[in-house]
Amino acid sequence: MKMFGMSLFRTATLLGLNMGFWLAMFVVIVIVILMNVIAWGMKPKKSIHRDDPI
Repeated sequence: MKMFGMSLFRTATLLGLNMGFWLAMFVVIVIVILMNVIAWGMKPKKSIHRDDPI
């Protein structure tokens, strides 16, 4: 991973933090965005309304 960061960014750190940290942060952000897209894209379930109260 360090060699990938070195070849891509010419450094192994960014803002004093290891590139592995930034890669993990990026993966988490992508997962959160995907979960939100899926959740907001789902149609709500139709609820069963009964006329008589319990």
